[in-house]
Amino acid sequence: MQSSPSVQQSVFRFNIFYLCFMVLWPLLQGNFLNGFDGAGRIGWFMMIMAVFANGKSLSQIPKIMLIWGVWILYNIILSRVKGFDMGSISFPIWAINCLIKPFITMLVAYNTFRMGSDRTIKSLFYCWLVFVAIGIVTMQGHTRDVMGEDVTRQSNEMGNTFINASIFLLMFAFYALNKGLIKINIFIVACLIEILAIVLSGSRKGMLSIFIIFFMSYVGKKTDMSMKQFVRISFIAMIAYLVVQIIMTYTVAGLRIQAGLEEEEYADNWFLSKMGDRAFMYDYGWELFLENPLTGIGLQNFRWQNALGIELALHTEYMVQICECGIIGSVLFLIFYYGMAKRIVLLLISGANKQETFVLLATFTGFLMMSFFAWTYSHIYFFLFFGFIYAVYDNNKSLDIHNS
Repeated sequence: MQSSPSVQQSVFRFNIFYLCFMVLWPLLQGNFLNGFDGAGRIGWFMMIMAVFANGKSLSQIPKIMLIWGVWILYNIILSRVKGFDMGSISFPIWAINCLIKPFITMLVAYNTFRMGSDRTIKSLFYCWLVFVAIGIVTMQGHTRDVMGEDVTRQSNEMGNTFINASIFLLMFAFYALNKGLIKINIFIVACLIEILAIVLSGSRKGMLSIFIIFFMSYVGKKTDMSMKQFVRISFIAMIAYLVVQIIMTYTVAGLRIQAGLEEEEYADNWFLSKMGDRAFMYDYGWELFLENPLTGIGLQNFRWQNALGIELALHTEYMVQICECGIIGSVLFLIFYYGMAKRIVLLLISGANKQETFVLLATFTGFLMMSFFAWTYSHIYFFLFFGFIYAVYDNNKSLDIHNS
């Protein structure tokens, strides 16, 4: 028996509240609550409520999305077998926050976008706009040596979460503008805030991601190109080149990109020479994979020290899968990601909402690029986006799109 319309509306409102809470919680915790509930138990309570609120509808999601649930179960078992050492952080708390909560958020996001796509998009857009705007205000600089020069990079308590929020602000700005949910002046403000955030944070992966989103979103507006359009694109490309040169010369992000490009240790390997400090992770991570090919060494068991002597986890999603999860985890990973890529391609082939689909493609492409430089399996924002991809596809099933 289906729920009444009033009950469905109540669930929909709660789901939007839940998603907005998950977006804004790092901002609230890092800047206003001063570390209150550091373990994130409030989020657990919200997650349990979301599961009960959505009830049987969560069983109607595309089966391929459940592959990630299998990936999580596999890695929980693997961590019990291989061991897990995160110092003072216990495995249950880590697993709930970094594995289970992103997965549940993806399922809730799928259900919410299916129930009311436009309202959900608009709500999340304004959440990310508030997040990034306040994040810029609360930034603090820290100085480090880059290419023999002391430079100050802006950051805050939210770290990569702030950069991820900035990227999704841009993605949802394009999507909301194409659907007529926001006005052009709001869109321009969001873009300026986004660019300022990425430049100040000095994020190389963030800068490359927003370039991909801008470029592919622009391409999505084009069909047959006239000479006038060609000249216009050439002019825009020239301006973009000048902007890139300024950024590379005068900003922290540019200096960090150059530092990566000038890596000498792997000069005989083109790929590794472009990875900067990630090169060691790919090099040594591959050796560990060869020693443990089937299962890998277990999540978070690859630890390394950067130039500042700080111990860090693997900062590349692909080596997380290969080195820490092995062949079994990597196969599950590839199946799940193939499901999203296939749906985006089918949307493009069908011609369904071409401009919006190019925004999805741009963001997904940027995400795949970011995964070379950061681990992503524990970041809720990405899984909210994954739920969005699957929902957009299913919302367009009435068009000429063949189900997988």
